Amino acid sequence: MRIVSPQRNYRRAKLEKSTEPYCYNSRGNLVFERYGFSKTSAHGSGNVVYWRCTGYRKHKCKATLKTQNKDLYVINARHSHEPNARGSVFPAALPIWQESNSEQEVRKPSKIKRE
Repeated sequence: MRIVSPQRNYRRAKLEKSTEPYCYNSRGNLVFERYGFSKTSAHGSGNVVYWRCTGYRKHKCKATLKTQNKDLYVINARHSHEPNARGSVFPAALPIWQESNSEQEVRKPSKIKRE
């Protein structure tokens, strides 16, 4: 006799867009609410990037994020540790490095004549 279980439709919960600002640190990791996140996977179609908390191994932290284009979605917001207290960050809306034409010119030091 075979027991047949009813089929269940498992559906992921719809992720809501976060309105909180996020930025990047000097290593290119995402910083959100003073917690650092490193890139775990990227999918070319739709510009989807998944991020995992940098405390994943040290603190067994399960916090994860998803970015699609410039939109941020929080998948799991629970952290098992305190946020980072130090480090430099860059705004997400701006590229990490941008030069104007005038700044690209490099001034060469004048040569010193020895007598």
